[in-house]
Amino acid sequence: MVDKSVSNLEKVEDGFEGIIKLDVWSGHLNCLGSYGKIMNTPSNGTFQLFVEGDLSEIQLETIKYHVRNQREIRLLILERLLNVYSQWQQQYGYSDEEMVKYMPNVTSLDDFRSLLGPHCIHIMDRDMKGFSYVGYEFGCMWDEEHGFGALTHKKDRKSTRLNSSHLVISYAVFCLKKK
Repeated sequence: MVDKSVSNLEKVEDGFEGIIKLDVWSGHLNCLGSYGKIMNTPSNGTFQLFVEGDLSEIQLETIKYHVRNQREIRLLILERLLNVYSQWQQQYGYSDEEMVKYMPNVTSLDDFRSLLGPHCIHIMDRDMKGFSYVGYEFGCMWDEEHGFGALTHKKDRKSTRLNSSHLVISYAVFCLKKK
């Protein structure tokens, strides 16, 4: 058994698919519609789960780590987002009216509950030092087409690097502090 938070894990052509429930994301937007489409009800913390490859022991341990440390991981993702959010507001260039609807000012991490929500978690088949890379994919109000993503890895230190594959879409890449 992977973890009680994981259900319906089935073998597919290039890995495994299932559902993972991380309660700390409950109350955020519900973005489990197709391609992260925002639904009308709050999230219950459910993500689609994609595991690349053959579901190795390293990937299993990585999943368990993310379930055990979901509160700290959520905090890190949202803190990194808060650090760049005002820059992104400028990059998106919404009018004042649009800004209020799609990308309002944020003063606390809880303000993100109404702006983004869980969609998918990707457990990569690439690992470093015995721990898989994990991508979190979220639907978000400010960019329903592309969403928001965070790539995580467990290392001895925390660091942040921002990459952009789209002119205004950045993925926060950071390391999780060892416990």
